[in-house]
Parts: sequence; structure tokens; C-alpha cells
Amino acid sequence: METIDAARPVLCSECFRDRGLSLEALKLGALSPETCPNCGSTNGAKLTGQAVEELAHNFFVLGTYVKTEYGGATTLRSGPGNVHFASWLQPDAALLNKFGISHRYNAPRTWRLGEIEQLESLKEPSTQRAAAEDVAKRFPHRVLAEGETFYRLRIGVPLGKESEPSQYDAPPLTSTSIGRLNQPGFPVLYGSQDVEICVHECRVTKADNCYLATLKPKRALCLLDLCRHLDDDGPTPFQSLYIAVQLIFSAEEHSYHIGHAIARAAQSTGLDGIAYPSYFSSLKRDQIPNLALFGYPVKRGDVELYCANRLSLEAAAYTMRLGPCLLG
Repeated sequence: METIDAARPVLCSECFRDRGLSLEALKLGALSPETCPNCGSTNGAKLTGQAVEELAHNFFVLGTYVKTEYGGATTLRSGPGNVHFASWLQPDAALLNKFGISHRYNAPRTWRLGEIEQLESLKEPSTQRAAAEDVAKRFPHRVLAEGETFYRLRIGVPLGKESEPSQYDAPPLTSTSIGRLNQPGFPVLYGSQDVEICVHECRVTKADNCYLATLKPKRALCLLDLCRHLDDDGPTPFQSLYIAVQLIFSAEEHSYHIGHAIARAAQSTGLDGIAYPSYFSSLKRDQIPNLALFGYPVKRGDVELYCANRLSLEAAAYTMRLGPCLLG
């Protein structure tokens, strides 16, 4: 085994045959005319020992994350093991192994995959209502102050009605759409204080005719805050209501029936709406709360249209992570 120097270059991006691993190395390495001590290249991005360890973690561990019905986990973790890589990656794995870097299959804690008591209670029809009422009772409140602004994005506003406040209220009662918190007969006005989250949530395309409304509460609105940690949240993650709720709001459409139950429970306590974690929060590297206001707050006079603007996409940028292909 070779000694890995944490501070000096030991490899470069051109040492790797796997293109994904090489591209990930370019993110972490430093371009310089210095000769790589491993392959002799002067063109590759040079990697210190510390950067090589970070590269291996990013590619082999974080790059093997698999999303499950609720939650998810990485397929690999650090440590010696018998992982079967594709043929083109085997030389790279052998190279890293010379520096004491190897990987094994991961056996995650099952709470990461949704095995949480409170989540099971929220999924089960016979216990869902009581569990949803527990959510509404245990999570703290957040005040959306009078005059505090937030955004709502609309696609396809009828021509000539772009400045009408009613266009930015919740959809009409006749709507049959089913969303994370709304369903037929239970209208919700969705918004966010982050413009990019509005764009992501609406799945905007280049061809869409979009209008961004800036809205203001005309009175203080009290919301159930599902983004806040709970002080007394159970002895282990297997009993964590906070983790259960975060997994629900990062899940797909199969979780919507739980959101509907929580929304009804919150409304029944007299709250004006819910602040909940955006499905896209992980892409922003920060927890961005979405806002959901019950009923028709614009029509009721609780919220006013401050202004509306035409919105069009000018460019899209993607930050991505590459990982290995594993053989069965």
C-alpha cells in the first residue's frame, strides 16, 4: 500500500479510465503544468491525498444513492469488500486500493428507508387521521407577517387577465387536480419565498407562458411549520416524527394522501396554512419552505397582489454527480 499525502498531489484526473470518475476528479483537482507522480500527465487536474479521499467518497458512496418509496440510502460505503464493478472501472478501483481506499456494499439503517413508527401510522388508513392530528399538534407555528412578500407562479394565464388578482388565487372548486396538499373540494394556494423553487415546482419549460405574482398578506397568517425540528422527537430515528415528515415531503405522488390528511388536520385547528419542505430543497443545498394557504386567501382579502411580472427562462445550469455502475 502506498502512503497517501494529504497535502501534495498524488494522482490527477487523467489517471482514471472511467469518464465519470475523471469528470468528478476535475471538480476537485487543481490545473497546473506540474507532472502527475502517477501517470506523468501535465494536463490533468492534480489531486492531493485529501482530494482523492473526497473524490472516492463523492463517486463511490454519494454517487450510489438510491431513492426508495420513502427515503433512500447509498449502495456502497467505505471499507474493504468484494464489490463487482464494470470492467472499465476495475483498473481505477485497483489504483485507489493502492492508497488504502476501497468500498463495500452498504446495509443501511432501515429508518432511512422509511421504517419509522410515525410514518407507518400516517400511511395506514385506520390510524392516519389520529397521526395527522398529532402532526398538527406537535409541530410549531410560523407567522407570515403582514406585508411580508412571497411568490406564486402561474402558467397559461388567459390573455388580458395577467393583472387580475383572482388569477393568482387557489384554483377554482371545480378543479380536479390532486397535489401534495390540495385535492378536489380542498383548494390550496401554493407559493414560496424563493423564485427558483417556484420555477422548479411548476416544472416550467422554455415554451411556457409564465407569470410571477408577488403577493403580500394583509394580516398576519399563522402556519403549521413542518420545516422546524421538534424538541421532543422520540428516543431514536425509528420514532422520529420530524424525520417521518421530511421523508413524506421528499416522496412522490404515492405520499399525497398523507399530505391531504395533515392539511385537513391543520385547517381544523384554525391555522391559515402550512409551511413545508420543498421537494427541491436538496437541489438548493438548503431547506426552502413552500407555503400552502388554505382556501381562497386572495378572494377573502387575507392576501393581496402586490405586482405580477412576465417570466421566461433564459438559461438552465445543472450541477450533477456521477457514480459507478455496479454489477449484480
